[in-house]
Amino acid sequence: MNFVGPFAKAQENAQKFGTSLLFVSSCTETVKVIKDMEEQNIVLEANGDKNGLTLNKVDTELFLEMMFSQVVIKDA
Repeated sequence: MNFVGPFAKAQENAQKFGTSLLFVSSCTETVKVIKDMEEQNIVLEANGDKNGLTLNKVDTELFLEMMFSQVVIKDA
């Protein structure tokens, strides 16, 4: 359905809000996972598991790249 006038603006604002909410939620969950992985790294380091540490490092870099490679538009 194509809206015109103020309804079009309201629809656009609702879509931007929903997209922003999804982005913030995904960033929050990603940070939680990274914190859990940092705790896991302490255990892996104590056990001498270099392979596990390497995999966690690669995963952490991937998560951070995905989070920060997306353009964030101010006041969008």
